[in-house]
Amino acid sequence: MTATARRRSPHPFRTSIAVARARRTLFGALRVAVAAGAMVAAFFCVGARVVYGHARDGAMHFGDELLRLAETRATGDLPDDAYRLRINEQSVQIANTATKRPVTAVLDHFEAACREQVGGIEDEMKGLDAALNGDALPPLRGDPGALAVRDQRGDRGFVVCFDPGGPIAHGDLVDRVRRAVRTGDLGAIGGLRYVTAHGEGDATRVVAAWTDGAFDVHAMFPAAGDAPGRDFPGVPRPRGSRRILTAFAEKTSYAVDVYEVAGDADAIRRSTFDDLSRAGLHQVDAPDGSGVAFASDAIDVLVALTPIREGVVGVSYVASSMR
Repeated sequence: MTATARRRSPHPFRTSIAVARARRTLFGALRVAVAAGAMVAAFFCVGARVVYGHARDGAMHFGDELLRLAETRATGDLPDDAYRLRINEQSVQIANTATKRPVTAVLDHFEAACREQVGGIEDEMKGLDAALNGDALPPLRGDPGALAVRDQRGDRGFVVCFDPGGPIAHGDLVDRVRRAVRTGDLGAIGGLRYVTAHGEGDATRVVAAWTDGAFDVHAMFPAAGDAPGRDFPGVPRPRGSRRILTAFAEKTSYAVDVYEVAGDADAIRRSTFDDLSRAGLHQVDAPDGSGVAFASDAIDVLVALTPIREGVVGVSYVASSMR
């Protein structure tokens, strides 16, 4: 690396802070995407009557990752306590809050909503803080949900179900599950409703996630070609790469793009860094030794290379626009 290519950014302090925030927020989003994929795959297996315990583990892990992502709200990296996370052009809405109600009481309420009257649960999730911190929990309304699952392990747990949009006969539900497994579209069953609660001292942290309409897992992760989404403007993608993930929280300036590239890791590193330099991005000191950072007056990028399998390397960009 030449001295010219490795010169400091004209705004090194700004770059360090921005890249650190981008790393916390979007690597959190990346973990959520992976955890969500594991949970979805596990619940598809439930639909096929296989590995029910794995589904519970996947859903619990999903909750753990949502809680970690919610921590970035306290740093100001997320715009609000409710936001929309887009993963390969599929949308998940997320809300988080803290309450004095114990974990069991929170899970009891949402389990009852899932099993008895799921119709009002989306409104509660949108106004999660008001729903959990009023004098009394909101009354239930609507029709029963479908495929409700609850798991509580000490001071942490989750409730998950689907809102089919009205009363549904068992045979119709089976048909919907089969269609979801066949097509990859969770929306075939209904809107996903997920709540996780973790006890922390005298408080309970609660995060809700929900979807409406189509949520096509097969489209999110195609077997060939680029995953849906777009490359971050002004950041050249690695040569010969296939994009496998794009994630961002709406109303933020951050995004993560992940690519897979076949070839020698050292050669991929050199060509990727060369192309970033030619695009006007200069290598700078990365915060926390968390990768290699590049910056210009308009863009900060944190770059990491990770082996995926023999002969294939994953290249991730966590990028932030300064404009």
